[in-house]
Amino acid sequence: MSESKVRLVESGKSPVLEPGLEELIRQGKQTGRLRASTKLDDAAREADAFLVAVGTPSAKNGSSDLSHLLRALGQLADVLKGVRKFQVVNVRSTVPPGTMRGSVIPLLEERSGRQVGTELGVGMNPEFLREGTSVRDYDSAPFDLCGVSDPRSAEVLKSLYAGN
Repeated sequence: MSESKVRLVESGKSPVLEPGLEELIRQGKQTGRLRASTKLDDAAREADAFLVAVGTPSAKNGSSDLSHLLRALGQLADVLKGVRKFQVVNVRSTVPPGTMRGSVIPLLEERSGRQVGTELGVGMNPEFLREGTSVRDYDSAPFDLCGVSDPRSAEVLKSLYAGN
């Protein structure tokens, strides 16, 4: 986690050069819908959903390097251990088929001590974005593709993407 990037977002600025992103961050800050923090335990108590978008670069053999994603999810799961409200962990990273069932869900359940589908929701909502046109790509997407562990997770994510 980059403290400098978190500080930029908290001040209403974009940590990356992406047309339209800074205005979205500013709007999110003004409405109170967006907060950035390096303190995962604070976020864990307050958030209804966590959007995890971590790079999954290709290894030399062509496979996906999931180490950054699994490390981030493990850190999140550790702080979710004591939280009792229903929350959704939504993976936005591009991952190979079977990663959610084979790696992500077992990791979240083991490290958080929470049962996916009843105590914790999981979603998979891959990004189909290109650098430099991400905001436009997001706004003009013909549909949102989202897989979820349970109906409650679907409702949380529908509400999030509807702007509620």
